[in-house]
Amino acid sequence: MFRKIIPFCQCFCGPEDKDTDESWGSSGHYLDAVECLTAGRFEEAKRLLLICLELDGNDVNVLWRLGQVYGAKDDLETAKIHLTTAVGIDPDNFSVRLELGIVSHRKGDLHDAEFQLTRAASLNPQSLDLWLRLGALYLDARKLKKAIRAHLKVIELDSQNEVAFFMLGYVYHEMGQDNKAVQNYLQAIDLKSDYADALLNLAVCYQERRDKKRDLQKALDFYERALAVDSGLEDAAVAAAAIREYLENKKKKPGGGGKKSPLQRTFSKRL
Repeated sequence: MFRKIIPFCQCFCGPEDKDTDESWGSSGHYLDAVECLTAGRFEEAKRLLLICLELDGNDVNVLWRLGQVYGAKDDLETAKIHLTTAVGIDPDNFSVRLELGIVSHRKGDLHDAEFQLTRAASLNPQSLDLWLRLGALYLDARKLKKAIRAHLKVIELDSQNEVAFFMLGYVYHEMGQDNKAVQNYLQAIDLKSDYADALLNLAVCYQERRDKKRDLQKALDFYERALAVDSGLEDAAVAAAAIREYLENKKKKPGGGGKKSPLQRTFSKRL
């Protein structure tokens, strides 16, 4: 069972260049709308932004914020309409390009998402969030080498970014490069010792390694560490129990570890 998570910024709090909002301080409705958006009061934010849009239909910031509001409400079609309008007015607006890429990715339009996010990367190549999102997009598109390059770019910008190491571990595991997967998961855990998803995935990696280095005791250790962080990890609990039983039976019956099928059926990575 795979559980999709986005372990990085949801981009509701504003652009990386905060001067953008401050320059629009003359609009009380706009600033109130931004405050509502940040607080998660999306209906009120929408109401205020629509008032602003009536006053100026070409206000890029208002269109961008409306895109965020509708995206937060899962109305992706309307979000994309507002963001596309904003891009037509200001093609070089990084925040709008980034948001449009996010919405396109959520809609499943991977081609447009890649176009928008790569364009955003050309406008602001120092954005960590941009590269993390681009890496996640490439993973979904099965462009695994590009996914690796995107996450390596994050590490180039921030060598302490545990999410980038986690994602690299995931990509290398998908590619069957277990040694690199282990190295990157370990790096993520070194940076964040209670990183439950990394602990779980590292356990899975030790359990199913394809390079003749399968280590069930290490797998069990990391499953137990993951459970210590998050006791609700059902996959980890099932896998740990199966491995524990297998190892105990192996001690009782040298040369035979009992049933193999539970070990082949219990593991599950999380992204």
